[in-house]
Order: sequence, then structure tokens, then C-alpha cells
Amino acid sequence: MATPSSGPTPSTSPSALLDPRRSRVATLIGAAVAPLLIAAGMATIGDKSQSVSALLMAAVVVVVASSGRRSATIVAVVSSTAWFAFFLTTPYHSFAVNEVDDLVTLAALLFVGAVVVGLRTKAERHRDDAEDGRNDIARLHAVAELVSEGCDPNHIVEVVQVELTDLLQLRHCSFDRQPATTTGARIGRTGQVQIGDLMWGTHQHGFPDRVVELPVTAVGVSVGRFVLQPTPLAKVSFDKCLLAVALADQVGAAFALSLA
Repeated sequence: MATPSSGPTPSTSPSALLDPRRSRVATLIGAAVAPLLIAAGMATIGDKSQSVSALLMAAVVVVVASSGRRSATIVAVVSSTAWFAFFLTTPYHSFAVNEVDDLVTLAALLFVGAVVVGLRTKAERHRDDAEDGRNDIARLHAVAELVSEGCDPNHIVEVVQVELTDLLQLRHCSFDRQPATTTGARIGRTGQVQIGDLMWGTHQHGFPDRVVELPVTAVGVSVGRFVLQPTPLAKVSFDKCLLAVALADQVGAAFALSLA
């Protein structure tokens, strides 16, 4: 039975939902406009100091990269290079570059930009991998808690089916009380996908285009198998396959406890 609330239910305002989008757009605009303003400003100086201008342009790229947005960083690199060529190389007010020294400066600016974009990409990849790892640990922990609380094994099977579908990017996942076959594709105890004696690299090729079995045992006795229908060409890391085995082991533990 629902209980009356003590006050109005908080809701997310439309402006709050738009804030991340506005911030992203503002960062992109700043990444495009800041190099233009710097280059135009430096062009008013009599000697058109290229070294100082190049440092300022590189600084803009680094500042934009610190925002955490790779797209904005790329925009800053392109804008810095283009406006540097337009305002600060001969012939002025043209994107053509005739002097060797100017070409070297532009190449250095592009190199710095490429390095910054590469570092930004690597940082994003590490961040995503760390977040993915935390999510995978949370999956296993949540299922282990259900087992420790003595939940119905059939309920745990349903939970693990959902987790496996998301973890392995499956089209469908079901549980069958029949033992796993010995000739079909299966995820072995080591986390490797086997087709007979062949080891299949899911991290390179994705799952094979066929049903894959994930055996479930309780105290060394088969209690069934998960029948996995993979998504074609979806690559899955070895670690995720190994986690799938750990999740199946939790199901086996749940059946073992129910029979004890």
C-alpha cells in the first residue's frame, strides 16, 4: 500500500536536462572561436610573432582537451591550424602556405594537436574500461548475494539470464535442464569458446554464428545449461566470457544449496 508523501515529488526540469547539451555546444563553439580570436588578435601585432601564437594555439587545444570532450578537442585542433595559416602565414588572409618555416610551424601545431587527441582518446578508453569493470563486478556481487540469501534457484536463473544477455550482447538467452552437448559450441571453464577441439577467439571474431552453450554444474554434477544466441559480429572480451562462467557457477551453487 502506498504511503502519502510529505511534500511534492521532485522532478527534473527541462532546463536541467538541457544543461549537458548546452555545455557540450558551448564547448564546441569555444573550441572553434577561441583560435580565431587569438589568431586575429595576434595578426594586429606588427611582427606577427608566430612562436607566441603557436604556443597560444597549443594552449587552447590543451584547455579544450581538459574538458573531457574529444570532439571539441578535434575542433580546436582544426580551428587552430586553419586560422593560424589564414592570419599568421604568408600570403596573409589566405589558407595557402608558401614559406618552409610556416609549414614547419603548422606541422608542429598539428603534431601537438594529434598527441593531445590521442591522449584524450586513451584516457576515455581507460575510463570506459574501468567503469565497465566496476559494472561487471557489481553483476557478480548482486547474484552472489541472492545465492547467499538462499533465493529460489529458478529466480536466480532468471536474473542470470538477463545479466548474460547484457554482458555478452546476446539476442536471446534461455536455460535448459538438459546437460550440455559435447560437440556443439560452448564456453569452457577457462572462459574460452570451444567448437569441438577448436578454440574460437570471441575478442577478435565475436561469437560463432550458432547457438553457444554455457554449462551449469552443482558439486561436479550437471544441472543444466544456458543456451546463448549471440549477436553476429559482436566482439566479446575473454574477461566477459570468464565472468559468464562465474555467473553460471553461482547458479550451480544455488541448485546445490537447494538440494542440501
